[in-house]
Amino acid sequence: MGLAWSSDGAILAAGSTRGEIWFWKAADGGEPVLRIPGEAGRGHGNGVSSLAFLPGGNVLASCGRDGTLRLWDARSGAVLARTPPVGGYLDDLAHSPDGSKISAVGTDGYLRVWESDGLVPILAVPLHQRQVAAVAWNGGRIFSASEDGTVRILDLDESKWKARARQIIGVAVGKPIEGSQ
Repeated sequence: MGLAWSSDGAILAAGSTRGEIWFWKAADGGEPVLRIPGEAGRGHGNGVSSLAFLPGGNVLASCGRDGTLRLWDARSGAVLARTPPVGGYLDDLAHSPDGSKISAVGTDGYLRVWESDGLVPILAVPLHQRQVAAVAWNGGRIFSASEDGTVRILDLDESKWKARARQIIGVAVGKPIEGSQ
């Protein structure tokens, strides 16, 4: 189950083990104001593992035991975007500080990152040997913690990727040319 507060503290969202997502207005303290059903085809169909409101509070990200990541309109409950199942459970998600990217981790040891706009995949990296239980952002770096006892750091600074790629370009692997030994 996941819980998340909107950035202004006005809305609380809660995910259920049946795949439902419920919304409450903090000022009311009463009955939920919105319910997204958990039935397959509409909701996660299985447990909701983690929730996070994107900056602005109008979009809620969720991941679940069905292996999907979804974006919801927090006012109407409409699905804005959905990923295909990843081949295992997704256990935790987090968004970049500006909300432009979302990362999710789960049972297969991968760290995955999508653009928030439409859930366009950016990368999927097998960082761990076992289930990854937690993910968090700090600037352009993503931290993931696994049941294999490790915490990994992935730096998304593209300028560093380019520098590393230039360092690797000169390496070649192959058989020696006959007679050159």
